Order: sequence, then structure tokens, then C-alpha cells
Amino acid sequence: MMKIKYTALALLSAAVLSSCSLLGSLDDLEFEYVRTDDNIITDATSAESQLAGVYTQWKHFNVSTFFTLQSMRSGTIQTVNIAGYTEFRTNQITDTNDATEKFYTNLYLIINSANSFIASLNARPEVTGLSPERRKEMLGEAYLNKALAEYYLLCTFGEFYDMESEYGIVIWNEPVRKTEARKRSSVADSYQTILDDLEAAMQAPAAPAVGHAGLYAAQALKAKVLLCMQRYPEAAEVAGALIEANDSALESDFLAPFRNPYGSKEILFDLYCYYPNSSLGNQYNVYYSTPGQTLTELADELVGEVGDGVLSTPDYLSYYTWISEQAALDPSLEEAFVAYVNDLYYGMPYFSSIQSMYDEYLMYGMSDDDVKMIIGMDVQAYVETTGIETGIAPTECNAMGYDYRYIQTYDPVLREGESNMSKYIYGDYTSGPSNTIFFLRMADVYYVKAEAEARQGGSAHLDAARTALERVLERAQYGRDYIDAIPDEALVATIMKHRYMENFTENQDDYFDQVRAFMLDGKNFCNNSLIAAGRTLIAPVPRAAISGNGLLEQLPAKSNETNTKP
Repeated sequence: MMKIKYTALALLSAAVLSSCSLLGSLDDLEFEYVRTDDNIITDATSAESQLAGVYTQWKHFNVSTFFTLQSMRSGTIQTVNIAGYTEFRTNQITDTNDATEKFYTNLYLIINSANSFIASLNARPEVTGLSPERRKEMLGEAYLNKALAEYYLLCTFGEFYDMESEYGIVIWNEPVRKTEARKRSSVADSYQTILDDLEAAMQAPAAPAVGHAGLYAAQALKAKVLLCMQRYPEAAEVAGALIEANDSALESDFLAPFRNPYGSKEILFDLYCYYPNSSLGNQYNVYYSTPGQTLTELADELVGEVGDGVLSTPDYLSYYTWISEQAALDPSLEEAFVAYVNDLYYGMPYFSSIQSMYDEYLMYGMSDDDVKMIIGMDVQAYVETTGIETGIAPTECNAMGYDYRYIQTYDPVLREGESNMSKYIYGDYTSGPSNTIFFLRMADVYYVKAEAEARQGGSAHLDAARTALERVLERAQYGRDYIDAIPDEALVATIMKHRYMENFTENQDDYFDQVRAFMLDGKNFCNNSLIAAGRTLIAPVPRAAISGNGLLEQLPAKSNETNTKP
């Protein structure tokens, strides 16, 4: 008999223990703490603290690093150095992959934490200092967090594209307090659980606190879920209603929400992250700074002729010469620059001098000029960040032949912030706000609306799809003439290409969309070599989870074959 009692401070530990029932058996465990679900919330402050704990679990390293690994599969970044990455590089993921197991576990921790909060609050009809309105809002936020975690579980580990499949996810609508074997729900039932949670989430606040999710986030997620369910008229209706209510939140500039990640109304849900107490780590700086081949090729394909894309090339050798000369005159400048570079390498004292950088890079087999250019790139970023005057003439932007969103994000002349890509502007180890996960943005709602309309066919729906696409593409420098020239039969694929260019490296939808198109349409819309029959398009459930749950079945081989449905 397992008996668990816990305090507010022990809540996350209890969630961890309960998740072990998903990954292994627990025998004869007994914990004697002070409080239970019935009295863990004592007042409004303790209620807000417990809800904040649900959000905090999204910041866990095991969650945020998986988003980075998924960018390898989607083709939006080149490389990472995270445990388990080699399998993501080839999209041949095994059921013993460390990163996959941790992501699976932590998503269930989020679900259990949300369920615990819901049970705790419902156990107290009256809470000192908590208004009835705020109670409803807090429950809505908890249900939204639960639904989002379920969405990621289903799209990562289930046949989310097949409404007739039995391979959905294990559903928990109550706190897990004991070892219990439970089988997967069907995909249809899994989606229904998500929709039920989202219905409860509609009482989330219209104006949520920074780092929290609200009503518009719930509506945006519902539209995405309905799109994945192939309930296109409903997806178009939900997305359309949100656009009507919140169109003004769409920024006129693609980069505007990323310049102001904790203030832009376009961002419907992101985590409030700050260094040193609540950051995600450096994967949103170092690894995201170099675009993947698939992303680069699609950016080139969408504009001009294939192969004509170029970015600006600053005079990096001049920056190397400048730092070398100035460091000899002012050792403190070299010290500050080396510290800046070390911050890009996990904040560790990796380099001791400019010469040590040179020697390190030279060992990789690079030429003298290539080494100097790489160091010069860091010098340019450093002087731009610090505002130091170098006397080097600024490089004019001559980028062309790429999608403008790609140019804005990666062109070295237009690049903004402390990172090497403009979507993630913060340095990793700079005190204050730091880089975040962009779960839901208003811009994506227009792509959901466009695809849902286009998939219905007929002139009225195709016109509605083009109108939605026009609204969000105008800031990417595509005019109505471009949109009207898209053949009807190519409209869905073109919408998905632009959604990929909008969402890259943000929320994993750039990968899920590729799988969905491959399975539904038999198309690899961005020619990603990792989206192919025989690849692990759907990740296997971790072996440890199956070992601890005798009713949990692994995916069949057909889950990674194309076009399984007629």
C-alpha cells in the first residue's frame, strides 16, 4: 500500500515520484509529510505559487533541450551537442534514447502537476484572498498547460495524423499517486481529452500575467488541434474568430515580437525566463545561430531562382586585425572579449586569450584566414553588443534571393541582439531576461486558418485561404500578386512552406507539419532528407516506460511509412 502526503514545497518531488509509475514500478513507498491535496492550498498566495510551479516545469532542461533536438529533425539548425543528438541527426531514434525518455517523463510531470493543482484548488471551495473570477482563471491556466503537454506527447509519440489509429497516448485526468498500468488511448480519444481540457481552459484570463497563458492561447491551441484532427471547417472557424478578436496583435514587422518577447501582444504564450535563476541554457544561442540546410534551401526556393540566395559578408578579417592590435595596447579589452566568447561556451572559462582561440580553431584543420574570420565574427558581435567604436566602415546589407524572414534572422548586417540569430536576442549568461520558448504566436493562427480553408477546396474557401495568407505574408515582403499566382493545387503545400518559414526553431510545429504532410499527402514539402519512409518520424515510446507499464504498447512499424491512409 503506497501512501503519499506532501507539502507545497514537496509538490514537484511528489510529481517526480508519481511519474515513476510511468517509467517503472514503485513498491512499498510511504511518505509522511504534513499536507495532502485537501489542504495544500491555504490562501491566494499559496494557490498562485502552486500554479507557478506548473509553468516552471516547462523550463526544465529536459524539456527545452528537446525543442533544440527537434530542430535537427526539422532541418532548421545544423548541429547540437546534447545527449542523444546523433540519433536526431539521422532521425533514427531508438527506444533507449536519453533525451526522448526525459522529454516523455517531464511532459507527464507537467500533466501531473496540473492535475494536482486542479485537485487541490477544487478541494477548497473557499480560499482566503482568492476571488471567484481568479479561481476560474487559474483553473483555466492549469487545463491549458495540461492540454499543451498532451499535444506534445501525441504529436511526438503517437500517430497524431490518423484519427482511426489506436496509438494515441496514456491519459491521466487525475493526480497519479500510485503505480498503475494503463494502456494508450486511441488517437481520437486522446484528441478528445485535449479538446475537453481546452474547453475548460477557455476560462483562462484574457490578459494573462507575463509568462502565463490566457484565453487567446487556448483558442490558438484549439485551432491547431482541430487542424491536426482534420476537422477543417471547425479549425477555420476557431482561427477566424481569434483573428477577428485579436488581429491588432499581429506586428507589422516579423522580428518585432522577438525584440520584445515579454511585451509583444503577438506572443500568446512564452515562458518568462531570466538569468541566473530561471533560464533555459545556451541552446537558444549557440546552436540556433547557424541555420540548417533544409531551412536555407527552402528560403532560397521561395524567392528568385534556386541558388541565387546570398547574405551580406562583413569584413571579418578587419575585425580580427582590430582586436589583435587593440588587445596589445589594452589587455583589459582582450580579457573582456574572451569573457564574452566564453559566455557562448556554457559560461565556462574555455578560452584564456585570443591566441588560445586561434590555436583551438587551427587544430580543427581550418586555414589561417578561416580561423581569423571566425574570430572576427565574434569580434563584430562583441563590438555591436558593447557599442565600441572600431573605425571599420559598416557593411551595407546586400542580402538577396532568400525569404526576407530568413534574411532578417540570419544576415550579419541586419542581425539584432546578443545572439547570432535575431529570434533569440539575449546572451545566455547576461543578468536579466533570457531566451525563451515561443509556444504560441498570433501569426501562426493565420497559417492555421489558411490551411484549414485551403484543404476544404472550392473557390470561397480558397479565397479565404489566400486572404489569411496575405495578412501574415505582407510583412515578409510577399504581395497579393504572389499569393494569387499560387496554383490552387499547390496552395496547401505553399501555405505549409511559409508556416515553416514563420515558425522555424520555435515550437516543434516545423517538424510536426512535415510529418503530417508526409503521412496525409505523401509530400515532403521542404525536401528534408530526414522525412522519409524508414526514418523514425514518430519517436518510439521509451523502453523504460513500457517496462514499467505492462499495458503500454510500442508503435507499429507502419507509423514510419508514408501515406498509410488512402
